[in-house]
Amino acid sequence: MKALLNRTRPLLLATVVAGAVAACDESLESGLACPALCPEQPAPVRDTTLFAVALDTMVGGFPPLGTEAELALTYRPDTLETSVIVRYDSLPESFQHVNVPDDSTIERVDSAFIKLRVSRSDTLGPPITVEIFNVDTVTAGEDTSATVLGPLFIPSRLIGSRTFAGVEYRDSLIVPIDTQFVLDRIQLPPDSVRRLRLGIRIRSPESAEIQVFSSNFGAAAPLLYLRVSPDTLNVPAVQMGPTSRTPDNRAVAADLADFQLITFGPAPPLPEVLRVGGIPARRVYMRFTIPEEIIDSSSIIRATLLLTQRPVRDAPRAQDTMAIQALRIHASSVVTDIAKALLFIALGTDSTVIVPGDSTVRLVEIIDLVKAWRLADTAITPRAIALRSATEGIDGRFVDFFSNEAPADVRPRLVLTYVPRPAPGLP
Repeated sequence: MKALLNRTRPLLLATVVAGAVAACDESLESGLACPALCPEQPAPVRDTTLFAVALDTMVGGFPPLGTEAELALTYRPDTLETSVIVRYDSLPESFQHVNVPDDSTIERVDSAFIKLRVSRSDTLGPPITVEIFNVDTVTAGEDTSATVLGPLFIPSRLIGSRTFAGVEYRDSLIVPIDTQFVLDRIQLPPDSVRRLRLGIRIRSPESAEIQVFSSNFGAAAPLLYLRVSPDTLNVPAVQMGPTSRTPDNRAVAADLADFQLITFGPAPPLPEVLRVGGIPARRVYMRFTIPEEIIDSSSIIRATLLLTQRPVRDAPRAQDTMAIQALRIHASSVVTDIAKALLFIALGTDSTVIVPGDSTVRLVEIIDLVKAWRLADTAITPRAIALRSATEGIDGRFVDFFSNEAPADVRPRLVLTYVPRPAPGLP
């Protein structure tokens, strides 16, 4: 009997397997039959294009005035001119000799200069002339706007200048200031406002720009140096960093020790356009609506945002490349102010390279952002992203995209490639 079983076992096994495979063949149309015995059937890969942007808008003013880490000095007469305002609202009245306990009153200024630390520059660029103006004003109220400060950049208020070759402005710029002007400010009566408020700009035979560090960069801040005695061995130079005593709000005043001023710039974008970048920079906010059967019940393998670019001819460096980033917004739905929500963005390194003067459809990959929305409660975490320039606030380049207000064929679209998940169940 045992020998008979040994001889018939292969035949019985083959019969069982053949029956199972036949059963699977009969039920392949039904989906999940015979999961243990049948090879898994590949799920279909689907592509869909959606007008998924429920809300898009842009907000300007990044970084906020006075919070810039770098300040741009730009001279592009056809597109953009920027200046820098630096305030020294606490001028000294006295100085110290080495090893002398008592202070001495400042009665002379032998030399005065401002030192700017260069953060970015083109050392092969044209020569530039750095000009410094007295932009102090007694105008009450607003004292940070280009409307008030721009007209003060005039020859009668010029108090210092120096020309640099391209190779000379790769590290720092030292520009002398009129010593008598500084001394007159120091020696004003006690009830007067003793301060220096300087406007700095560049001029060049060609278009030029450099960036300098602001006081937000610590030791690299624009520094004012005064030599108040011919005895340079025993009397070191008086050194001052930027300070501001206006407005009355101390936190705001601290930010306004130095800041960016735009004296001439491109025209504002059209109503149906979203602008990314520029000075001051704009960010774009986009909130998405995606069908739940796709985002929660599928494996999304690719997500591409299609943005139709509107060419800009009057942008600074319109034919040079720039990079934009699509970043996740961490603000919850409690934050209803879009300008504030755009402050809560995740840092990222991925970017899309763009030429502002082009006219084309740009593909921005956002797969990681879309995956992060899966199973997230939209009442708590809106499905929103921010678009920003990778060099935000540093240079004036910007790019324009058509918004939801534009004709349908150029509106933002979202292309999703995904695999539907099989519905749970038994054969």
